[in-house]
Amino acid sequence: HGAACLPVRREGLFVSAALGGFVPLAAANVAVFLLAFAAEAAAGCLNLGVLGQWLGAVTLMLIFFYGFACFCAQLTGSIVVLPLLYGVLNVVVCGVTQLGRALLCLFLYGADSSMSFDLSGYFSPVVAMIARLGAGDIYVQDALTGELIVTGYAFSGFGLLAVYAAVGGVFGVAALCLMRRRRMESAGDVVAVQALKPIFRWCMALGCALGFTCLILVIVWGGREMRHQM
Repeated sequence: HGAACLPVRREGLFVSAALGGFVPLAAANVAVFLLAFAAEAAAGCLNLGVLGQWLGAVTLMLIFFYGFACFCAQLTGSIVVLPLLYGVLNVVVCGVTQLGRALLCLFLYGADSSMSFDLSGYFSPVVAMIARLGAGDIYVQDALTGELIVTGYAFSGFGLLAVYAAVGGVFGVAALCLMRRRRMESAGDVVAVQALKPIFRWCMALGCALGFTCLILVIVWGGREMRHQM
């Protein structure tokens, strides 16, 4: 962060650093695409449509996850906290929802605590992609034999990935805005944005309260159920 003291504008530093990380990742995807293209062409089973779908899907994923990572990197100055923060924020909404359901079913008769995908899942990108993305065969029925013949493959979920990619672009712009106003002398702080320190404190307290409560309930009631079974 000492580079922020140089005459170069912070926007230039941010763009150069962001592109320095994004371009190699995108180039790696393109290299895999070209290698798969060459391998399929050599084997005589080239399917350019499937390869194009794969490249488009992973590129949209890259835009979202990289933009979100840039945003998380502006929230903390600790290299240890950054991957933890990034991983937690990717699943925190779905995790809190499931923990809340688990606690609710203890006090409300008939409440459902099963793991199910609902609207909250879309705020946890990893969960949403696992639940909503997929690929399937394209079948055509033979007119003579009536048998189903696989003619290709189709990827489902481009609409969802396009929305996430747009959100990733918004996160990238938000990261740039934070970079422009960030206090560089707080580069080593766990929470680099002063206004977010109370929010982080309360979120940490609520998360630990939910997590430890469920852990104690699992230990107590789980052990009691095991004793009843014995």
